[in-house]
Amino acid sequence: MSGATDGFVRKWGAASIPVEVPEERFSEFAGLVPDLLIEFWREFGYSGFHNGLLWICDPVEWQPAVDAWTAGLELEMGADTWTAVTSGTCSTGRSS
Repeated sequence: MSGATDGFVRKWGAASIPVEVPEERFSEFAGLVPDLLIEFWREFGYSGFHNGLLWICDPVEWQPAVDAWTAGLELEMGADTWTAVTSGTCSTGRSS
Protein backbone atom coordinates (compact mmCIF):
# COMPACT_ATOMS: atom_id res chain seq x y z
CA MET A 1 0.00 0.00 0.00
CA SER A 2 1.21 3.49 -0.74
CA GLY A 3 1.00 6.34 1.72
CA ALA A 4 -2.16 7.64 0.08
CA THR A 5 -4.00 4.32 0.04
CA ASP A 6 -2.80 3.53 3.56
CA GLY A 7 -4.14 6.89 4.78
CA PHE A 8 -7.46 6.22 3.05
CA VAL A 9 -7.79 2.86 4.81
CA ARG A 10 -6.93 4.46 8.18
CA LYS A 11 -9.79 6.93 7.65
CA TRP A 12 -12.41 4.72 5.93
CA GLY A 13 -11.47 1.20 7.03
CA ALA A 14 -10.69 -1.88 5.00
CA ALA A 15 -12.31 -2.44 1.62
CA SER A 16 -15.35 -4.69 1.55
CA ILE A 17 -17.04 -6.59 -1.25
CA PRO A 18 -14.31 -5.80 -3.79
CA VAL A 19 -15.03 -6.22 -7.47
CA GLU A 20 -11.97 -6.55 -9.69
CA VAL A 21 -11.51 -3.68 -12.12
CA PRO A 22 -11.41 -4.89 -15.74
CA GLU A 23 -7.87 -4.57 -17.05
CA GLU A 24 -8.96 -2.35 -19.96
CA ARG A 25 -10.19 0.35 -17.53
CA PHE A 26 -6.61 1.20 -16.57
CA SER A 27 -5.60 2.06 -20.12
CA GLU A 28 -9.03 3.50 -21.00
CA PHE A 29 -8.83 6.07 -18.18
CA ALA A 30 -5.06 6.69 -18.09
CA GLY A 31 -4.55 10.41 -18.57
CA LEU A 32 -8.27 11.11 -18.02
CA VAL A 33 -8.35 10.59 -14.25
CA PRO A 34 -5.62 11.19 -11.67
CA ASP A 35 -2.99 8.46 -11.40
CA LEU A 36 -3.99 8.12 -7.74
CA LEU A 37 -7.46 6.94 -8.74
CA ILE A 38 -5.95 4.26 -10.96
CA GLU A 39 -3.76 3.26 -8.00
CA PHE A 40 -6.91 2.96 -5.85
CA TRP A 41 -8.56 0.80 -8.53
CA ARG A 42 -5.52 -1.50 -8.60
CA GLU A 43 -5.36 -1.67 -4.80
CA PHE A 44 -9.05 -1.92 -3.90
CA GLY A 45 -11.04 -2.59 -7.08
CA TYR A 46 -14.58 -1.27 -6.98
CA SER A 47 -15.16 -1.65 -3.23
CA GLY A 48 -17.19 -0.35 -0.34
CA PHE A 49 -15.74 1.33 2.73
CA HIS A 50 -16.96 2.22 6.21
CA ASN A 51 -19.82 -0.31 6.23
CA GLY A 52 -20.92 0.71 2.73
CA LEU A 53 -21.01 4.45 3.37
CA LEU A 54 -18.62 5.08 0.45
CA TRP A 55 -18.09 3.04 -2.72
CA ILE A 56 -15.42 3.32 -5.40
CA CYS A 57 -17.57 2.80 -8.49
CA ASP A 58 -17.15 1.77 -12.10
CA PRO A 59 -17.24 4.99 -14.13
CA VAL A 60 -18.40 3.19 -17.27
CA GLU A 61 -21.40 1.70 -15.46
CA TRP A 62 -22.28 5.11 -13.99
CA GLN A 63 -21.73 7.19 -17.15
CA PRO A 64 -25.40 7.14 -18.26
CA ALA A 65 -26.42 8.57 -14.86
CA VAL A 66 -23.66 11.19 -14.99
CA ASP A 67 -24.73 12.21 -18.50
CA ALA A 68 -28.34 12.60 -17.34
CA TRP A 69 -27.31 14.62 -14.26
CA THR A 70 -25.10 16.98 -16.25
CA ALA A 71 -27.24 17.35 -19.40
CA GLY A 72 -27.83 21.01 -20.10
CA LEU A 73 -25.42 22.12 -17.38
CA GLU A 74 -23.98 25.51 -18.31
CA LEU A 75 -20.83 26.56 -16.49
CA GLU A 76 -18.97 29.85 -16.70
CA MET A 77 -15.83 27.93 -17.59
CA GLY A 78 -17.58 26.22 -20.52
CA ALA A 79 -18.23 22.59 -21.28
CA ASP A 80 -16.46 19.91 -19.29
CA THR A 81 -16.27 16.12 -19.05
CA TRP A 82 -17.69 14.43 -15.96
CA THR A 83 -16.79 11.00 -14.59
CA ALA A 84 -18.24 9.21 -11.56
CA VAL A 85 -15.59 7.77 -9.26
CA THR A 86 -17.51 7.22 -6.00
CA SER A 87 -21.07 6.63 -4.88
CA GLY A 88 -22.65 6.79 -1.47
CA THR A 89 -25.13 4.84 0.57
CA CYS A 90 -28.13 6.39 -1.18
CA SER A 91 -26.86 5.22 -4.58
CA THR A 92 -27.95 1.94 -6.11
CA GLY A 93 -24.73 1.51 -8.04
CA ARG A 94 -26.75 0.82 -11.16
CA SER A 95 -27.91 2.97 -13.99
CA SER A 96 -30.48 2.27 -16.65
